[in-house]
Amino acid sequence: MSSGKSLTQKVIEYIKFHPGAKPADIADYLGISPKLVRAILSRLRARGIIVRTEKGYFLRPGAEASEKGLTQRLLEEEKVSEELESGKQLAEAIASLATSAEAAKPHEEGESRAQQASLTSATPVSSHDVEALKKFVEELRSRAQNIEDAQSKIIKKVEELESRVQGAESQFEEITKRLTEIGSRIEKLESAINKITNELSAVKAQSMQVREVKPSGENHTSLGYCTKLVVEALDVVKMSLESIRIGDVHSLESLTQELEDLVSRIRKCLKLKE
Repeated sequence: MSSGKSLTQKVIEYIKFHPGAKPADIADYLGISPKLVRAILSRLRARGIIVRTEKGYFLRPGAEASEKGLTQRLLEEEKVSEELESGKQLAEAIASLATSAEAAKPHEEGESRAQQASLTSATPVSSHDVEALKKFVEELRSRAQNIEDAQSKIIKKVEELESRVQGAESQFEEITKRLTEIGSRIEKLESAINKITNELSAVKAQSMQVREVKPSGENHTSLGYCTKLVVEALDVVKMSLESIRIGDVHSLESLTQELEDLVSRIRKCLKLKE
């Protein structure tokens, strides 16, 4: 094969003299990478210059008949190869520059720090700048103090609210305790009233059986007097039940005492009557 030709032309000539060539064979012969050979073969197939079969690559029948067209294709492929080669060289150059820059970075950083220190020491600071800086610092301190004061006020209000909540909880517990006690006392009073009511019913039944009535209405042993006490006791029972309904504990206690006194008097009256 002749020298001085592009890689594309060399690949075509190799396939021409070696029908059924494999990419690995072409790469070994030309001393290039198989990846580059496959790229060239792919472009040649796309342009209709070669065909691929199970045995390998072949020149397409009739591809040599049009020498002018083949030459044009070769020139185009050569241009592409040159562009690839240029791109490869450019990439290598960029990589070299990156490596050099990375190696010089510590030195540049040191020089940059030195330059900054030099500029800092060399740049004069005016009294106006110093005063402006002091004013800015004072404003920051004032704002920080205002924030701290607001925070203290918020904390104080939160503590007050917590104290009020605790007081309300304590009051609620006390009210609950009192309501429980009142409920217990009402239950006891209801039991006492029921007992007294039963006794009054028995007294009423007993008084209905009495046949003799003494003429003196003032006599505490007369039937009329006993009946009057029973009626009063029944009125007290009604008032006690009303007090239970409305929850008037104090009135209920006094009514219960009065009812017990009436029952005691009724018992004495009936005993004397007998």
